Amino acid sequence: WLIGFATIAALIIRPFSGIALDKLGRKGVLLIGIGAIAIVTLAYMWFPVVGIILTIRFLHGFGWGIASTASNTVASDVIPKSRFGEGMGFFSLSSSLAMALAPGLGLWALSAFQITGLTLLSAGFGVAALILAFFIRYHKVEPQSASRAKLSPYERASLKPTAIMFFISASYGSITGFISLYAVARGISNIGIFFMVFAAAMLISRPFFGRLIDRHGFSAAVYPGLILLIAALLVLHLAAALPLFLLAAVLYGVGFGATQSSLQTMSVHQAPKHRLGAANATFFTG
Repeated sequence: WLIGFATIAALIIRPFSGIALDKLGRKGVLLIGIGAIAIVTLAYMWFPVVGIILTIRFLHGFGWGIASTASNTVASDVIPKSRFGEGMGFFSLSSSLAMALAPGLGLWALSAFQITGLTLLSAGFGVAALILAFFIRYHKVEPQSASRAKLSPYERASLKPTAIMFFISASYGSITGFISLYAVARGISNIGIFFMVFAAAMLISRPFFGRLIDRHGFSAAVYPGLILLIAALLVLHLAAALPLFLLAAVLYGVGFGATQSSLQTMSVHQAPKHRLGAANATFFTG
């Protein structure tokens, strides 16, 4: 329910975020999204009631949908086209690395400082992001481009990479949501290291695949990445001990890093300049 409420909210708000980014500009939309995340995160501590928490989670999804769409559009604006694959690889690495490390950090904060410490820490990250967002060099939406921008919330040129990412994300969501329960069923208790190895694999491989895209095209990264993802899931299916879990983490980290950044780059690379907001909204909807 917690994952579903946030996901539904993000799905609802992303198309409108894309239109706002293309029509109104980047800075205001990004600041609203990050500010909403920081405020809503504190609310988990204020209202410890399940029904209210689900409502807060829905609002959290709104903030996440706005901020993630806006930040990726801002990155698409400022990265030089000659190094676009490498630049998007580094940028997408930041969010993926945080999402990989956060579960372990969150569990530690919860055990050490209870829910109060966890929410304060999480809100602090949101405030830090909000401060940094004021110092970004934003692309100004030209009046001519804004007037030509279609009102369609989705960008047709981004549909193919979005469709591929849809299936990849299904496996990613399953792993992040259920790997702890799966490990316990296999008699493994210290599964937190899985996320650390997964993050390290992405950290090492993602810049390499970004440069590979710039030199040899998207196929050079997407196809090997898909093969590694399949191999990782097969290893995870057979895993009965921690070393095999960690091998799956390496394979999945490299495969996910290669495919996610490549497909995201493809989705905005093929879109018109005045439709970058809609292109990012389309990709993250998938």
